[in-house]
Amino acid sequence: MVTFGCLCMVGADFGQWPRPMYAPYHAHWTFAAEPGPGVVMTYYGALFRGVVGMCVGGALATITRRWWQHRINERALSLAAAWSLSAAAFLALYSLWNIWPFS
Repeated sequence: MVTFGCLCMVGADFGQWPRPMYAPYHAHWTFAAEPGPGVVMTYYGALFRGVVGMCVGGALATITRRWWQHRINERALSLAAAWSLSAAAFLALYSLWNIWPFS
């Protein structure tokens, strides 16, 4: 779940997919790939993409687990946990890079 949420947030940002944005001074929602002029909050769009990615990842994990009846060994679970932590760390660093003054 965590990995899909992180991939969805970063992949959609790299792919320049449209996202919901809120302009607080105008009380107006827009749906675009790039922020418009003025102050625009892209946080809600990023949060929405992350939640959707986590829901898709959770659904895929549930379907796969019901289909795959064999026991999953500890090494595979450790590898999946490491991938999830790596994806979360990458997302945190990428988000920090986006809010940095030189971006």
